[in-house]
Amino acid sequence: MPKTTNKAQHLIVNWNSSEDFCLDTIHEHSKIIDNSVEKYVWYGKMVKTNPIRTNIKLIEKLNSQIQKNIPTYLFLFAPNDQFGRRLHVGLIKEVISDYPKEKNLIPPHYHKVPYNCSYWFKILDFKQLSFEWYQNLICQNGQTFDPVASNNYPVVITLRNNINIFDYSKTDGRKWYAFQLLHTATPAVNRTNKTVFVIMPFNEKFNDVYNLGIKSSLEQEGFVCIRADENIEDEKIFENIIESIKNADVMIADITGNNPNVFYELGYSHAINKKVIIITQDRGKTPFDIYGIRNIEYKSDKITLLSNEIRKIIKAIYR
Repeated sequence: MPKTTNKAQHLIVNWNSSEDFCLDTIHEHSKIIDNSVEKYVWYGKMVKTNPIRTNIKLIEKLNSQIQKNIPTYLFLFAPNDQFGRRLHVGLIKEVISDYPKEKNLIPPHYHKVPYNCSYWFKILDFKQLSFEWYQNLICQNGQTFDPVASNNYPVVITLRNNINIFDYSKTDGRKWYAFQLLHTATPAVNRTNKTVFVIMPFNEKFNDVYNLGIKSSLEQEGFVCIRADENIEDEKIFENIIESIKNADVMIADITGNNPNVFYELGYSHAINKKVIIITQDRGKTPFDIYGIRNIEYKSDKITLLSNEIRKIIKAIYR
């Protein structure tokens, strides 16, 4: 028997991006939030089986929660898109079953869909989550949500820990879609060469580490290697670094000296589920929170050993 719960209910649905439909759905929706006066967007979801119009009680349940100021979320799982398996969440303002009258608040790609959308969610904000979040999504049978085993969407879920996902005190008051630049178009990633983005202190002491220990060896393997201070406009340094992290295939973070900027960028990389290689000259000074993550310890006078180790790990990642 399914376990009963008094916790707030949420939904999780899957979506797939494609060149024929919409390459980056979240961007298209976030762009409307950014540009519209209303500051929300309608997200539609097709459901060929069990359409929401036959489940009025669920609509009423979700809308009742919203009216009581209970945060209600739509989790979006992308199992097969070209940017990797992504997990996003939207903050729901309302759920309806009829086509919204506000056509200007619906992305144009919906007109390409040959089916009607059974679900329409009024979304106030989007946020990209790390995959550790799956552990917090509990299905009605009491089991943790399994993105591989679950294929009958939508899935009604509750949260193991009721966390305020859209906590704007952590974004200086900005909405999460803007803080994470989800409203900024993601360039096409059909590249011949993979990109490695390196974050390290802006200090000439690290030039040999970067040029000899990292860049030269990776370029020999066919990678494009970029450091955070290369081709960065001073007045847009934050935006450019965040965009570079989003577009990179692999991150390398040198945490030597526990530089706060490096840790900020490392944290963001983990938050959006990037593959990250951590290196340091003194593992003994690695903070507790990331000590358990594999660190490559290297000596500044033995750059060749660092180069060989990074090359092995990169090959293992893409093996």
